Formats: sequence, C-alpha cells, structure tokens
Amino acid sequence: MQFDDLFRGVGKDLVELFGSSCTYHQHTGGTYDPLSGAVTAAIVDHAVKVGVEQIKRVEEGGASETREATMWFSHVLLPLEPTTADTISYLGSSWKVTNVDPEYAGDQLIAWKLTARAA
Repeated sequence: MQFDDLFRGVGKDLVELFGSSCTYHQHTGGTYDPLSGAVTAAIVDHAVKVGVEQIKRVEEGGASETREATMWFSHVLLPLEPTTADTISYLGSSWKVTNVDPEYAGDQLIAWKLTARAA
C-alpha cells in the first residue's frame, strides 16, 4: 500500500470526528421566466461536517468590519466542486464563499479549503 493511499482518508476521518455541522448551499444557476422577468434560483442543500481553521474580523475602514472564515471540507463528504456563487450556513450566520482552494496530494484531490465572508 502506498503512503498516499494510507493517509488520503485521514482528513475525512478527522472532519467527521471533530468537525462542526453546517449546511452547504450549492447554487446551480436558475431559471428565467421571460414573461415575468423573474429569475428563480436553483439551490441544493448539503448537510455536511466542516473543519473551521479560523474566524477573523477584517476591518473595512471606518467603523465597519466583516467576519471571514477559513473552512476545510473533505472532498468525499462534499462531493462537488465549490464555487464563489455558493453559501454556507454556519453558527447561525450565512457565509458567502469568496475563495476556493483545492488541495491535492499528488494528482489526487483531498480537500477543499474555502474562504467565506459573513453576509
């Protein structure tokens, strides 16, 4: 058995054991009604565990600030390709994905490192 094969699932196991629950909202586009002009969003919800690396406050200038989180998702537990159109429900807040960073071991995808901003 190769070293990578042995440890590839460790991230998934750690997130399942120590991760927090969240809902990942996959925005898959929508439909447009030309008669009314309305766009109906198509959102698929995924209940999944997440490893949260950090939540920090970022100053925007003046008195305003936002919260930004670094979150790790197992590619096995979240079997889709995240996009910056997606959102996450976590700790009673809605988080907008602002950066998607796939993590690889060789040529094998092992996790998604996402940066999200509280909406």
